[in-house]
Amino acid sequence: ITDKQEIDFPVSLNKGEIIIDLSWNDAADLDLYLLNNRNRIVGRSTTTTPGEQIIKGVKAGDYVIKVYSYSGDASSFCVSLSGSAAP
Repeated sequence: ITDKQEIDFPVSLNKGEIIIDLSWNDAADLDLYLLNNRNRIVGRSTTTTPGEQIIKGVKAGDYVIKVYSYSGDASSFCVSLSGSAAP
């Protein structure tokens, strides 16, 4: 992912709590967002530390996990999804 680029990951979730973790290997500053099916942000993590996490109770439905490069390039990153609402 390069500077100011975003990548979307569509997911269908069950009702319950989710944990979304984002980690990467370079000096970039990546941000993590969760959007509902109306394209509204329902969760976000935008710290400057090398890792982001969203813990959120959700309703069953379709969502988008968005990774955004606030600054810099990351040659690789990992998004993991867990919790009682994970598909």
